[in-house]
Amino acid sequence: FVASELARGGVGGEVLPLFVPNDVSPTGPRMADLDASFARLMALIPETPPYALPGCHAPEGAVRTWLSFEGAAPLAGDSGAVERWTKRGVRVFGLVHTSDNVLATSSGDAKKATTGLTDAGRELVREIHRAGGVLDVSHASDAAADEMIRISLSDHLPVVATHSDARALTPHPRNLTDDQIRGIARSGGVVGVNLHSRFLAGTRRATLADVVRHVRYLIQVGGIEHVAIGSDLEGDIRPPRGLESARAVPR
Repeated sequence: FVASELARGGVGGEVLPLFVPNDVSPTGPRMADLDASFARLMALIPETPPYALPGCHAPEGAVRTWLSFEGAAPLAGDSGAVERWTKRGVRVFGLVHTSDNVLATSSGDAKKATTGLTDAGRELVREIHRAGGVLDVSHASDAAADEMIRISLSDHLPVVATHSDARALTPHPRNLTDDQIRGIARSGGVVGVNLHSRFLAGTRRATLADVVRHVRYLIQVGGIEHVAIGSDLEGDIRPPRGLESARAVPR
């Protein structure tokens, strides 16, 4: 987003994903790929006002940034990886993206997952919580999301869905069940409303009314304190008409 769009949209902070596509190598994302993504972002942020680097004091008019993972498989088995990445500014950890990995099952798999986290996934969750990180259930299968919510509630720590909608309104496996919405709310976390038309309205192009419908439903089920904006505008989505960029967020 250019500075003028962020300013017009009233954006004061943004979560930036260190996303690496699964086809980057025959074995999927590697630690070197995450390092390269981080290096590119750290070079771009200072050159792209009004963004501020993660952890830096943000002057008036700047946009604060936090980093996240959409798929954390390269961290598996590396006992110091979570601490290293939190020091770099990562605060939100999505274990899985659109395909199952060594940590968890994905909502993107054609078959409904009967298992959630792997042993490696549970160990990584413990490390994330010890380091003060927050789990993100977006993209996780129901089994994996339910398990992450249960662990977070047991540890008395928040869990989030950075960019997901309500399945009761649009029956897509990427969307959340009512029980998942309530669990996230009980943990003190938030659900970020995703602006992708497929998740808002199924096969048709979504409208602003569809966004409002999902927001109102999430408020009804989870409470207004637990609803956020998780636009996914950088994620090659099909946005609703009239909400194609950050400048339209005030609508």
